[in-house]
Amino acid sequence: MKYNIDGVAIQSVLRGGRMDGTYYVKFGHDATLAQLEAINWEKPTIVLNEPKDAKKTYLPEGCGFSLLELSYSSYPREWTAEIRMGQQYYGDLSAMQEQVGALEAAAAEKDETIARQQATIDAQAEELETMEADSTAAAESQLRSAYQEGVESIG
Repeated sequence: MKYNIDGVAIQSVLRGGRMDGTYYVKFGHDATLAQLEAINWEKPTIVLNEPKDAKKTYLPEGCGFSLLELSYSSYPREWTAEIRMGQQYYGDLSAMQEQVGALEAAAAEKDETIARQQATIDAQAEELETMEADSTAAAESQLRSAYQEGVESIG
């Protein structure tokens, strides 16, 4: 593996078996404890030394990590850093935030339009109910009058 983290050469990276974002980063015997402790795991700088390794994803890009354990093995003389993926850094999000703001404003405007239209519908429904009640009362009144006239004329 031909890349380094914050200037410290990596020997290998193994993914943890629990699928919880844990990785085991192996450093060679030439790495010192001071170099390993100086690595900024929260936002490490990962540099590829050979272009052929660019297609391989050993560690997720743009992520921060937390150092769980740092250990040294005298045989095969290597350092192992157990790390867990933490935050992911997406870079400059200002354009996306502006777009989200515009979409939220458009959604709020649509909600207001829907609320106004619902109020209009409710008012029209109430007016229709009033008109139906009035017309029912008028029809009943006309029917009673016609009935009364019919009864009086017959007899």
